[in-house]
Amino acid sequence: MNELQTCQGCLSHTGIEERIRASCIKIDALEKVVGAQLRAQKEALDLARVEMDRRLEEMNQFRAQLTTQAGTFITNKEVSILMEKMEEKIRLTISPISDKIRGFENLKLKDEGALGIKTVVAAAVISVLTFLVAHWIFKF
Repeated sequence: MNELQTCQGCLSHTGIEERIRASCIKIDALEKVVGAQLRAQKEALDLARVEMDRRLEEMNQFRAQLTTQAGTFITNKEVSILMEKMEEKIRLTISPISDKIRGFENLKLKDEGALGIKTVVAAAVISVLTFLVAHWIFKF
């Protein structure tokens, strides 16, 4: 017992219990802070997970919408077929018009040729008439 009494009152052990108690209080406070931080991180992670799921769902809906929309687009093959039909219609429409234009051009050329012949004949007739008039005038 003497050893206990001397140990309790010795100078080297004075205040250790108070320091241990203060350290325990600090550790408890730090555990609470760390626990709160971990809970906050978990909540943030849960919120991020929910937000990511929402975004992924929206992206999937957008993809589905694009797929549906792409199904309404015309294919290259269909465009080619339509273009061939349009070209055929244009050819069938233009062909008679081209033939008529060529016919009008031929008529114009014939008219121009006939006009040239008419001009030559008229010039010849006028020349002959002028000669005859001049001959008749100078004869007297």
